[in-house]
Amino acid sequence: MKKRFSLLLALVLVFTASLTACGGDNEQVKVAKAFNAKIAEMKADGIEELCTEEFAPEAAMVVGMMAMVGAADEEFVYEASDYKVEDEKEDTATVTFTLKAKLAGEENEGPAKMMLKKVDGKWLVDGME
Repeated sequence: MKKRFSLLLALVLVFTASLTACGGDNEQVKVAKAFNAKIAEMKADGIEELCTEEFAPEAAMVVGMMAMVGAADEEFVYEASDYKVEDEKEDTATVTFTLKAKLAGEENEGPAKMMLKKVDGKWLVDGME
């Protein structure tokens, strides 16, 4: 009996781990994470592909400026965590997350928002607060 319970428990744990490994993130969170990864890497290349036409120039400029300042800053930090989709509608959504950033000696940590818009069936970043 104990062996069966142990086997059953092991199967449940493997099944749970496999579901987690598949990535429980929905499309909006995946886009937000990809966008934040570009910022963390200080790479503006390809960021336009993650943004709406309207927001792409602003995003590229901000990441470019951060890259110039951040390249000389050995203590540069940009970490996002605890992503949640809020206020989701058919073609818009807001992704909230916790942001920890340090640039040019200034450190901030707190909530942040990313507004997404669905364009031609694809979720894109349309702004950030």
